[in-house]
Amino acid sequence: MSLSALQATSGIINTQIAMRHAAYIIAQLLHLYIACWLGQQVIDHSDRVYTSTYRGEWYESSPKSRKLLNMIMLRSTSPCTLTVGKLMILSLPSFSAVVRASASYFTVLRSVR
Repeated sequence: MSLSALQATSGIINTQIAMRHAAYIIAQLLHLYIACWLGQQVIDHSDRVYTSTYRGEWYESSPKSRKLLNMIMLRSTSPCTLTVGKLMILSLPSFSAVVRASASYFTVLRSVR
């Protein structure tokens, strides 16, 4: 993103190419946001499994079902996440960190020119 932004803001290229780079940056941001938003949804919904299981009417179920509910509650203590190549977890804070880092890299590259 930062290299595309650098190319879009350089005065060497014409307006049509700059608009193409700007559209590419918007598409990259949108793609990253949707992936991170879906990852955040997975995290949020997996957090709700424990509370939903606990708040349910588990006391009215059979003893066998109660044992299964205990297993569900034990598993749901650690949330499910979507990761990108074991590097980072897809979530809205990670989207913010990537955009912030990209803007920082763009600023450094722009000042070097």
